[in-house]
Amino acid sequence: MKNKFTILGCGSSLGSPWITSYTGKLKKNSKNQRTRCCAHIQKGNLSVLIDTSPDIKHQFLKNKIKTLDSIIYTHEHADQTAGIFEMRPFYWKNKSKIPIYGSSRTIRALKKVINFVL
Repeated sequence: MKNKFTILGCGSSLGSPWITSYTGKLKKNSKNQRTRCCAHIQKGNLSVLIDTSPDIKHQFLKNKIKTLDSIIYTHEHADQTAGIFEMRPFYWKNKSKIPIYGSSRTIRALKKVINFVL
């Protein structure tokens, strides 16, 4: 398997356009659709996700990502973590908790609301 770094989303915390169809000063262009920030690293058979945006299910399906070994969190805000519940099928598939990494503050916040990660 090839090594690969994929930017899954690069939009703001609301994505673009917003749910209200607001696009700000962006031109009406189909390319001005941005999902929320998230990235994926494929290093051989190792699959690492950076953040779990609320758009993560769509991002994984669009990019045909089928495995997940661990998640790195940049911070605990909802726009970076709200998609964590979409990761449950990897917990079931791997039959083990998903290792997560980040600051102690971020890890504490996540462990308060979920039980399928380390």
